[in-house]
Amino acid sequence: MLTSLMKCSVLLSICILLAGMARGDAFYWGRNLDHGRDKALHVHAGQVQEIEFAVEETTRKLYDVLGTYWQQDSALSVDLSDFDMKGGYSTAGFMFENAGRFMTFQFDTTLMQPSANPVAARNYYIDIGEDVEYEGTMYNQMQIPRDCQFKVDMFGGSFEIRGLVTPFTLEPVPGFRMTPWFDLGLFGFGGQYDIDAGPARGVKIYQNPPEYFVIGGKSSGLLGLALPEWGGGGELRFGGRDTVNVVLQGSATVCEFSGSSKILTVNDHREKNVDIDHKNIRGRGLLEIPLKGSRCLTLGVQYQSIASDGFVSANADTPEEVIATRERFDKKVRFRMETLQGVLGITF
Repeated sequence: MLTSLMKCSVLLSICILLAGMARGDAFYWGRNLDHGRDKALHVHAGQVQEIEFAVEETTRKLYDVLGTYWQQDSALSVDLSDFDMKGGYSTAGFMFENAGRFMTFQFDTTLMQPSANPVAARNYYIDIGEDVEYEGTMYNQMQIPRDCQFKVDMFGGSFEIRGLVTPFTLEPVPGFRMTPWFDLGLFGFGGQYDIDAGPARGVKIYQNPPEYFVIGGKSSGLLGLALPEWGGGGELRFGGRDTVNVVLQGSATVCEFSGSSKILTVNDHREKNVDIDHKNIRGRGLLEIPLKGSRCLTLGVQYQSIASDGFVSANADTPEEVIATRERFDKKVRFRMETLQGVLGITF
């Protein structure tokens, strides 16, 4: 659907471009900056309307190598509802823009601080960032037992670095301008988490070959992920040079990646093969109110929808490698997030 929408947008832009070139006074190369404002600083605040993160285990190479095929039935699925994180979180952030005639740079970030106190619906076996000590031994894996109440705190958010290539502008009538762009950038997520499952109170042997998980404990760690994006979008601007302007902006970017997890994430505990299908849709409606000089006050609203699907698989090929690395289940990963935020800023 997104690909079809982008194709239609390109076709429409070509048609408009040809029509504009037929009227020389309605077409000019690059973006119109005759109002003298080429920089913008916005702050935004709002809420995560919807968030979904799910991991579904599929098959484990290790069980195939060992011939214990029936153990494939132990595959599990987990999502944010298991950790009592279902959305409704407040967000805040800022955006900086430096506009040029043919290239515009944007940096945008959105921060959030979710927290939850869930009760484990089943035994959770997780890798942790900061090792937990129990009876003089350090463990980098934790078990949260079924029916155990634990606490999860996170602080982090997303960031976007974008370069917008603006080849031309059309002004079919005075006071109405259309500027399409090619959108190239980097989308990322980073943050810190803290897990408190009470004092460490034992060790659990799990998996085959056996792995050691400390029962309970406290741990912290870092999360990080970055994806390149490419796509397109544009801006519709209604209003004159020294009057109130209504500005509508929208873009759609994608990332289709197949390769190693090593170049995507800061967690290199277990390198994997990754296949990703990522879509990022953004829309913004702004009201620009002229102030003294070339500055103007900006008010508005922005909406963003992110949808990512991935498949994570073991990169060990030979039976010896699979056994040596104790490869775990291959996984399907699904992420969805929608945010709605108010915007307040200044353009100068």
